[in-house]
Amino acid sequence: MVVGGLASSIGAQPAPSKDQLSKAVRDMKEKHMTSLFYAIEKGVSKKLREKDAKIDNINQKHRELAERIKQVSLDAQSWHYRAKYNEQVIDVLRNNLQQGVEQGKEGFER
Repeated sequence: MVVGGLASSIGAQPAPSKDQLSKAVRDMKEKHMTSLFYAIEKGVSKKLREKDAKIDNINQKHRELAERIKQVSLDAQSWHYRAKYNEQVIDVLRNNLQQGVEQGKEGFER
């Protein structure tokens, strides 16, 4: 038996037991699951950072638009008050003109 003699001279190891095989399979599954969860977590974290950046950008634009709306509202109010004032000036000038015309007629009729 050359083969048997060769195996014993090389120092062949005995076949692994059922428990050892089960443990090896469990360890491989655990390593695989750990690396899978790590990859998933890394992908999800990246997506969350991207979404957070988008939310920050949207919030910044919202603040800018709110400030712009406030400014436009103040400008509109200012123009409204200016228009009201000009209407009052027109009324005063119209009354003065009408009084001047009437006084001119009275002076002309005398």
